[in-house]
Amino acid sequence: PPGRRRGAGGGEDVDVAAEVSLLEDPVLILGFNQYGQVLANMITSPTIVDTLPARRKFIAFDLEPSRVKAARECNLNVFYGDGSNMQLLHAAGVDKPSTVCVCYTNRHRTLRAVQLLRQTYGEGLTIFARAQDLQHAVELEKGGANFVSSECSVNSLRLGAEVLKELGAEINSINVTSSFLEESMMARARTSATAAPEEASTSKSSMVKMSDFSNAVGRVMAENGGPVGGGGAA
Repeated sequence: PPGRRRGAGGGEDVDVAAEVSLLEDPVLILGFNQYGQVLANMITSPTIVDTLPARRKFIAFDLEPSRVKAARECNLNVFYGDGSNMQLLHAAGVDKPSTVCVCYTNRHRTLRAVQLLRQTYGEGLTIFARAQDLQHAVELEKGGANFVSSECSVNSLRLGAEVLKELGAEINSINVTSSFLEESMMARARTSATAAPEEASTSKSSMVKMSDFSNAVGRVMAENGGPVGGGGAA
């Protein structure tokens, strides 16, 4: 029947629509892998829920039977199925989601899900998506994602920040540097995506000119009224 899903591996018969109907505007997570589970933990963290304007829960869809089974045994709203299938979402009672996190590891499934979500639910939906690399991030932006996190850039920037802390750099300076580098890498990826093949091949380096760094630091100083590391005049 519509709204019912066979459990992982042919197990329990789950009335997804009935469970979803009990939740008010849940965050939809597509892909309950480690990435999706971290997001779910953050959304439901006791340190976060009381700070939100309205308490939010989540529902997730995943195609790994053992993962779904383990989540169901923990009484989590995780269901077996391909969340990029819009018919499945409608049958599950997901008619007007406001927030979706697409966490698949497969780049093509991620892009397809983002495109279909945008086409189906329109501009009222906020889509967060996991990108495998910067090129993928640009594709997801074009496909309709509002916010994209590129694993390669996030991980490298996080590692770089830890190195700089160990070397004695100030936290504010590290944050400014990380933010500027992330913006710069995405800007280069967007430019490369629209450039002719011969032009794109010459712009693959992620290194940034020192003059660009200086300009970025100057803007932050002007906004903060003081040096980047010092947090303002003494």
